[in-house]
Amino acid sequence: MARIASGPPTGIEREFVPAAYGNRNAPTADQVVVLLRDLTEGDKRRCRGKLKTTPLLDASGVRALGDKGEPASTATAESAGEWQREMLRLGVVSVSGYQRRGSGGTVIPIATAQDFLEHGEDDFISEVFAELLRAEAMTEGQKKTSAPSPGSSSETPGPSPGTAPSAPGSDAERAAGTGGNATRR
Repeated sequence: MARIASGPPTGIEREFVPAAYGNRNAPTADQVVVLLRDLTEGDKRRCRGKLKTTPLLDASGVRALGDKGEPASTATAESAGEWQREMLRLGVVSVSGYQRRGSGGTVIPIATAQDFLEHGEDDFISEVFAELLRAEAMTEGQKKTSAPSPGSSSETPGPSPGTAPSAPGSDAERAAGTGGNATRR
């Protein structure tokens, strides 16, 4: 039998409900929901290609080693930011239930990955990025039964925090909300 490449099947999308700002505790119709797609192996390589690293040296000028004996390195803040943006550009399919203020008092949806990168609040962006990283490191079976990530408050194994079943309704059916520069609908 031929080898099957690792990585997710193409076309798989899943909803993620970030926890920031009490979002997961809001009524379902008022939640910000981010539709994610698992990155392909090529996507992962493109993302890692954005990360520029330099070797870490110890006090004597010798290359430092990590906890497992591997050569240690560090990334520049600029390349780490570009790596994060590329993962979000490739992994975020759409956003629903999220808005921002426009000129003249208008309310504009934050609906695409580009909108999310440009106008999304840092806590939501960080949480979605962390979910993409967590998913990148898991197999399909692990995603369904994974234990919480380090630092998570969940005590029982289960789906990745914030991963939601299909949310009912369309953007048009969600109620409009107010307040702040970026708001939930």
